[in-house]
Amino acid sequence: MTRTIVNLVTPVVMRETEEVLSTYSDHPYQQAFANPDLRQELIAYVLSRAPGSYVVLDENNQLRLERFSCFAAHFSRQTGNSGMDSSGNSSDF
Repeated sequence: MTRTIVNLVTPVVMRETEEVLSTYSDHPYQQAFANPDLRQELIAYVLSRAPGSYVVLDENNQLRLERFSCFAAHFSRQTGNSGMDSSGNSSDF
């Protein structure tokens, strides 16, 4: 059975980056970040400063990942919770 380690924060950061950039004016922000290399650098910058949240999935759990990622994004947006408590430990949703 194949298992995969998945970072749950990556899709949230990518989605939020798209959402935030869409609110900025066309010049210079949207023009600059239309470049895929710069956009990847921005996403990597944010990911390097965000707490990670990982799961190990087997082939049977792949479908549940998308639902969990959407729930985690919604929960963190509504509560301001990054998935970490004040001591830096992962908190359960």
